[in-house]
Amino acid sequence: MKLKEQMQAAIEQYVEGATPTGNLIPYAALSQAALSCATLAAAHYGKDWLPIADAPKDGTEVLGYREDAGIMLISYTSITELFSEQKIKEMEITEDDAEQKDWFYSHYTGGGRLEGSEKPTHFMHLPKPPVP
Repeated sequence: MKLKEQMQAAIEQYVEGATPTGNLIPYAALSQAALSCATLAAAHYGKDWLPIADAPKDGTEVLGYREDAGIMLISYTSITELFSEQKIKEMEITEDDAEQKDWFYSHYTGGGRLEGSEKPTHFMHLPKPPVP
């Protein structure tokens, strides 16, 4: 199957089961479809999954993978890089916890720290954006 056909199938997989509101497809379905297409494109153009130990630890967003969770958008960062000082105080997070770097995932519903067995096992760089 060609890349275009694989991407079309991935889009249909997520969008087909979504319940549209008017002419709008729910963001969650589009988000999952886009993530799936990015993974297909990266694999097609010779990108492979690498051990998480080799992933960038400078806040760069990459695709992460864990067998029980599948593919997710992740970055190695800290809460201080994600939230304002005021928000951190409101969440009642200690300064040490806020400054601790770790893997965090991003999702349309929010995000969070990936601790212990929640940490991804592999990563893949995101493909470059298309050239206009």
